[in-house]
Amino acid sequence: MNKKMYTKYVILAAVIAILFITTRLYKESPTKEREQKIAINFDYINEKLQHAQKIIDSGNIDEAINIHVELLDQKKRFSIVHLNLGKILYKKKEYEQAVNQFKKAIELTPNNPKLYFVTGLTLEKMAKENEAIKHFKKAVEINPNHPDYNLQLGRSLYNNKLLGEAEKYTKKAQELSPNNAKTYLTLGNIYNRMARVDESIEQYKKAMELDPNLAESHYNMGYSLNLKNKFQEALAYFDKALELNPKYSDVHLGLAQSKLGLGNFEECWDEFEWRWSSMGLEPEKYIHTMWNGSDIKNKTVLMLSEPCAGDTFQFLRYAVPMKKSGAKIILKAPKYLVPLLSLCPYIDQIVTSVDDSIKRDTYVQISSLPRIFKTTPQNLYNQPYLYADPKLVEFWKSKLEKDKNFKIGLCWDTNPEHDQKNHPWSQRSVPLKTLEKLSKIKGVSFYNLQKITGLDQLKNISKDFVVHTFGPDFDESHGRFMDTAALIKNLDLVITADTSIAHLVAAIGKPAWVMFPYKPESRWCHKAMTAAWYPTMKMFKSPKPFDWDSVVTEMANELKTITQNL
Repeated sequence: MNKKMYTKYVILAAVIAILFITTRLYKESPTKEREQKIAINFDYINEKLQHAQKIIDSGNIDEAINIHVELLDQKKRFSIVHLNLGKILYKKKEYEQAVNQFKKAIELTPNNPKLYFVTGLTLEKMAKENEAIKHFKKAVEINPNHPDYNLQLGRSLYNNKLLGEAEKYTKKAQELSPNNAKTYLTLGNIYNRMARVDESIEQYKKAMELDPNLAESHYNMGYSLNLKNKFQEALAYFDKALELNPKYSDVHLGLAQSKLGLGNFEECWDEFEWRWSSMGLEPEKYIHTMWNGSDIKNKTVLMLSEPCAGDTFQFLRYAVPMKKSGAKIILKAPKYLVPLLSLCPYIDQIVTSVDDSIKRDTYVQISSLPRIFKTTPQNLYNQPYLYADPKLVEFWKSKLEKDKNFKIGLCWDTNPEHDQKNHPWSQRSVPLKTLEKLSKIKGVSFYNLQKITGLDQLKNISKDFVVHTFGPDFDESHGRFMDTAALIKNLDLVITADTSIAHLVAAIGKPAWVMFPYKPESRWCHKAMTAAWYPTMKMFKSPKPFDWDSVVTEMANELKTITQNL
């Protein structure tokens, strides 16, 4: 159906429904219209709306809006006119003006829950979540037994991480509409975010039973099974979800994790190509053909880095075999990484933007290289490929030379904006106070590698847990990661959460003990693959959700053995 016909039917539906809706508006609440005894000419309004329809038939939706404005200017203050005008503005994605009309309708019929409901939906489009929640709550307050109002309020509270309240209203919606599969889907999602995975699985089962064609239920079932490392079981649910919606990008990423967990490397990398769509982003595209693994001898390849430094550090390893194949490699990277990555001998040139002056034959996204190289644990290049500035290495050597202890760098916190998006079982930050047990080990010194976030935790640790810090110029005047890399070269070990520091340490070739949550992200879900990425990295994984104490105890025991043998 073309846009013209679609708009025609929207207006026609409004005309047909007007008398019915208006009657409902009057039945539901005493209004100012009634109190003010304003005469309402239904025939007149119908005539105007029919005229608006004819104008829309001619393709002029703006003139139709003017007719509604004319009705309002004539003081025929009729809430349905505001409501109808708001709906038209909503269709045009003029959300702010739509909200203004809905609010005027609310002034005239303040006890009509439908008006609060549509206002809340529009506010969500404007990313005004808190205000939207207030309107949904008002709709529920006026009509507490309406399942849709309760369900939408539950969804909005869930999206704003108000999980306790979200559970309450979603369960109410489920009681009111027990055959609505979406109430079970939403409650399952809430339970997942509350780390109640087994309960979420039961909800998804019920949702699929009620509506076998709801792709989201099949996806979330597979997602939950992946959390429990039941990769083979998850595959069937992902396959069904794709049968229902072949372009469901989150499902493709779920399949990637399942296949990686099962050791099906070739197929898993293909599925990871959906990561951009899953994030709602578009990869950079150029007029040249994207490199597909063909011969690149004597050719120039533009390599595009990832938004996250850790991903760029991890996948930059592929520059080594590309360079050995005879290619010239130009890396596009953010400005803050240029000083460090300029030290990589496998990169010929680094740029921060691309224009016609950058001559190249082909290009490739750095995170697509595992697929192009058909990566397996057996063929993965894993020798050191990142380097520290030799002068800075000597500088930090002189700073630390009086410390004869076993020197350990610490990094415990991750970007909270990113980490909070992860499932609770996959959140990576480790409270610094949890690491205090390591300070009981004799002959060990600790050095801070934490930057930007988590530094406030240094104030809350025991005075016996001494973590040496550096001044504000650390990683500033020389560039981001420059002092960090040089310091790492002078340390005996780095203990870190799963952050960019973990990748940097291991890519330099120094020992890294990485603290992983109960459910690490997908790149670490296959033991052989995890070991192959970085030979100097050792994985310390939480044995159950949120159990960082066991991780630190395991590290402490191993650290005692190492220091006793020095």
